[in-house]
Amino acid sequence: MQLPMEPTMTGDQGATAYARIIAFENGRATLAAERKTACQSCAAAKGCSVPALARALGEKPLTFETDEIAAPRVGDWYQIVLPQSAILKLAAIAYLLPLAGLITMALAATMAGAGDGGAVIAGLAGLFAGHRSASLIAASPRISRLANPVVTGKSNAGTGETAACIGMD
Repeated sequence: MQLPMEPTMTGDQGATAYARIIAFENGRATLAAERKTACQSCAAAKGCSVPALARALGEKPLTFETDEIAAPRVGDWYQIVLPQSAILKLAAIAYLLPLAGLITMALAATMAGAGDGGAVIAGLAGLFAGHRSASLIAASPRISRLANPVVTGKSNAGTGETAACIGMD
């Protein structure tokens, strides 16, 4: 029986979803959770093109590895949480660095007397540099660990209810 895969926000806890174990090797379980767009619950969903874009690009499952699960079995479902603090840090990296690069370079070009065209070109260069910096930072092992969800419980047979998973089974 398939469980609901929609991510939900649960107060200060963060985004909660369900993931299924797809592999288990060398004491590490690989879990997969389907990607879902947030627009499905948005009031403006009828005018939003994000779901169409997601269909066009393909909705690949998000996979991650963990050694937090006791006695994992392929096919078992677990509740996972991406903490609110991780969401905020990842959003700051993804959005603020490119914006800071754009503004900084555009202001520097303006102060140097480059004119409007020069400011636009410098701003675009700063945007690209900020995006590249964000990509490099996001690929670092420290940030990659931050982006891994935390397994909070094993899902009971198709009910969506959870129990503590550490030491279970």
